[in-house]
Amino acid sequence: MTLKPFFTFYGGKWRAAPLYDKPEHKTVVEPFAGSAGYSMRYPWLDVVLVERDPLIAATWRYLIRVTPDEILSLPDIEVGQTTDDLDVAPGARLLIRWRCNGRSATAKKSLGFWARNRKEAGGSGWKTAGQLNWGTRVRERIAS
Repeated sequence: MTLKPFFTFYGGKWRAAPLYDKPEHKTVVEPFAGSAGYSMRYPWLDVVLVERDPLIAATWRYLIRVTPDEILSLPDIEVGQTTDDLDVAPGARLLIRWRCNGRSATAKKSLGFWARNRKEAGGSGWKTAGQLNWGTRVRERIAS
C-alpha cells in the first residue's frame, strides 16, 4: 500500500521515488521532506520528516495532528476567493494554499491558472479546482 502525497511541491520525489532503493530499516528519514514523496510510498514504516521551510514544516505539523473529521469539514475555495477568506486554522490554510496551485515552489493564496482551468484527465470538459485540487475527493483521500 502506498499513499499519494497530501500536497504537491515543486521538485517533489513522488515520481522519482520508485527509482530509489527501497528502505532497508524500520525507520525512514526523509531530508528535504517537501511533500514526503519517498516516505509516502512506505507508510507502514516509521518516518522522520526533516524540513527547513517553515511553511512546509507547519503544514506537516498540522497534518500529523489533525483528525479525519476536521479535514472533511474544511471548506472549498472558489474561483476569485483567497485562503484569507476562509475561517480555518493556520495549518489548514497552509494545506489549502499548497493545493491551490500544485507543484509550485510556494503556497498560493488563490487558485492558479491550472487549478482553475485544468482539463480533466481523459475527460472532455473543464472542471474547476474544487474537484481536482481541493474538493470533496481530495479531502476524503487525505482524511483516509
